[in-house]
Amino acid sequence: MGANDMKITVRVRGVLARHWIDNMLVSVMTRRGVVHLGGRLHKITAVDEYDDINEDELATIEQEIRRIKGVKRVIYNIEGWLKDGGRFVKVETVHKQEKGKKDGKDGAEFTSAPYESEE
Repeated sequence: MGANDMKITVRVRGVLARHWIDNMLVSVMTRRGVVHLGGRLHKITAVDEYDDINEDELATIEQEIRRIKGVKRVIYNIEGWLKDGGRFVKVETVHKQEKGKKDGKDGAEFTSAPYESEE
């Protein structure tokens, strides 16, 4: 990682901090101007899961990151969110389901289904 990449990473973490995102749950790596953002974007001020980050805040954070000098591209691997075209879509990440009595075992089935709001 070059000196410019380190500066970009520090500035990205600054953007996250300004939006009250817990930096301990997020991984940020920059290589040749390409920012890799992963982990969980959880607001420090969130009371519960319904008070956490939303699509509009993610879009604002993305705009601020893209405005950082030297950023060429941003790659997202954010828990609970997919980037679909120009917008973020909330997804379910894990569903705990009881398996049939065929195998006699319980387990978790991992799926990635789009989250749909009832608004």
